[in-house]
Amino acid sequence: MRNLIGIETKFRVLGIDGSVSGVVVKDEKDRVYVRGQNGKISRIPKVKICMFEPQEEPEEYIPFLLLFCENQTLGCPGVQYVQAGEGFRPEDCEIFMKQCPRACSGCRRGSRGELRGIASSTLKEMFDGMMFGEFPKAEKE
Repeated sequence: MRNLIGIETKFRVLGIDGSVSGVVVKDEKDRVYVRGQNGKISRIPKVKICMFEPQEEPEEYIPFLLLFCENQTLGCPGVQYVQAGEGFRPEDCEIFMKQCPRACSGCRRGSRGELRGIASSTLKEMFDGMMFGEFPKAEKE
């Protein structure tokens, strides 16, 4: 939440009907302080925040998807691949699966979702194109 200080944000809070909106003014370990339109500051316990929606992203936002492939039948433990960019297309899996010597139509593939909560520039530098896991060894002929 520290990166939201100074940004107008809308919070849904457990136990409160509606939402709490305002500018985030302070972030502590267990709570966030939000200045509302009336100038009053609300203290919101972090454990009660169900959802938050900033009016603007605190920095240029780049989405990162965690793609995967696996095949239990072949004994493949699976591979996970981080890709920068918006949206998921089935063809995206081909980018990293073409390296697999045993890729076949029986392999499960797809997206596990989007990585959030870390600065996009840091994620892009560290993870774009990084692969986790190993493809199964080629069958011996």
